[in-house]
Amino acid sequence: MFAPQTLRTDPADAPCRNGRVWLGLFPGAAAALLAVVAVCAAVTRRSPQPGELAGAAVLSALLVLGGAGVAWAWRRRPLAPTLAALLVVLAVLRVWFIVLGPLELSPDEAHYWDWSRRLDWGYYSKGPVVAWVIRLGTICFGRNVLGVRGLAPVLMALNGLILYRLVAERHDELAGALAAALVQVVPLFAVYAVGMSIDAPYLFFWILSMFLLHRAERGTGRSTWLLLGLAVGMGMLTKYTMVLFYPSALAFLLTCRRGRRQLGTAWPWLAAAVSLLVLAPLIAWNARHDWVNLLHNLRHAHAEKGLVVSPAPLLRFVGGQLGVITPVLAVMALIALVRSRRADPFSFWLAVPTLGLFLLKSAHARVQLNWALAGWITPLAAFAAVSARRGSPPGARARWCARVALVIAVAATALLHLPQLLSLLRVPARRDPFARKMMGWEALGREVSRIERQLPQPCFLLADSYQVSAELAFYVRRRPVTYCINLGDRRMNQYDVWPGFHELKGHSAIFVWSGGEDLPRVLARAFDSWQPRSFTAVDRAGRTLRQYTIFLCRGFKGMSRNDPDAY
Repeated sequence: MFAPQTLRTDPADAPCRNGRVWLGLFPGAAAALLAVVAVCAAVTRRSPQPGELAGAAVLSALLVLGGAGVAWAWRRRPLAPTLAALLVVLAVLRVWFIVLGPLELSPDEAHYWDWSRRLDWGYYSKGPVVAWVIRLGTICFGRNVLGVRGLAPVLMALNGLILYRLVAERHDELAGALAAALVQVVPLFAVYAVGMSIDAPYLFFWILSMFLLHRAERGTGRSTWLLLGLAVGMGMLTKYTMVLFYPSALAFLLTCRRGRRQLGTAWPWLAAAVSLLVLAPLIAWNARHDWVNLLHNLRHAHAEKGLVVSPAPLLRFVGGQLGVITPVLAVMALIALVRSRRADPFSFWLAVPTLGLFLLKSAHARVQLNWALAGWITPLAAFAAVSARRGSPPGARARWCARVALVIAVAATALLHLPQLLSLLRVPARRDPFARKMMGWEALGREVSRIERQLPQPCFLLADSYQVSAELAFYVRRRPVTYCINLGDRRMNQYDVWPGFHELKGHSAIFVWSGGEDLPRVLARAFDSWQPRSFTAVDRAGRTLRQYTIFLCRGFKGMSRNDPDAY
């Protein structure tokens, strides 16, 4: 389908007419997303929290000003102003989708927000960067959904700009613009432009590290190596799969003449030392907390299972990757990556270790769809480079397939911004990922806030899962400190690291549980009296999302702490 290409390094090379047609498809994507946001606003009629509308307006204005500055600074580059305008339009639309759309915070987002209230160098399952980013967002925009998610579209726009410069310098302007635009509309990446998980800052630090590696390999200055070490270290503080950048970078440097010369100097090794120095506070935090972070991630990697091969998780992983990238685009990107491996070792080696490791891992145990996220960046860049080339263009069938791949990706991303469609199609809530994870929490928070006023104060809030505890912390009106009790059937979480509720004698409590109408025996013995109330969370279509029993408990007697022993 694709023939090996000759790479061009002249960034001033003007795009061909066919390239302008390619890039012209992306404003259509922006228009489609604008229509989706308008539909979401009309259907949900969501009332933003105080300050969200003002915060969205300010953030939109800053994005426009920043985009105008980039366009002016890069005005001599043929496609840079157009790309900057596209990125700004998409970022602004995403900001308003966050404010007006129907999606509440997912349990993980609420949990990370709770981390941001108690900043530290480490947490039970992750490093601290996501908490730092959310803390910055809430300082700027308030303790609301925009404050938690508002920096996600900013990071995605920056990803586009950095990737544009990287691919433009290694290929040409049009390839850079296409690669930057592709990352915005592929579903796997687009979800991290409207939601704040660890993958939003992780993706930023991975792309930034790629750009600095490219510059350092070309000998742009010793300080570039130090900046690379800092970027990789920050990526490690965000997500541990950043460790795969080390073998990827080493393999690339070993396969090119300039890279081998650089490895003969002290600077690449100093960059590695800097990255480990940045990671040192997290290592120290683990040592002070009995290595809970390390033990959790070993369990998450299924290290206890030994060497077991199973085809089912492998097939799920392959099928899932085809789904989140979109099938035609995924296949064409991998073909472009493999066929250009000799001409473009950078793209090849920055992808293969990550994709290969998780492919092998999926034959051993289940692999989450987002774990291989970073491995898809350079395949998309290789696809963009092949699609943009002008010397010996691919055949008509390849061009047709490439356009189909783009249309499918844009359509899939647009549908991700219309979660109401599943309720209109009467999809059961248990099969609707948006309903299961991102709807009904605000209603639960309002109900608990109402009930809390009926109890003697002081009163603490309690659940048996970190998901419910985190959502209560965010959506209960007074933003309380919440707790998570171990009833003997769950693994450890961050609430077990923080101080518990066990010494709060004489307090009232609200226990939110989905396990039945009888208070668990260990809690029944710890209170003078308790009273159950049923609550059902439903969406606007009337679908039942979750059912809870809310226990109003009085006279806490205290109890011994029972921390889980499973990680």
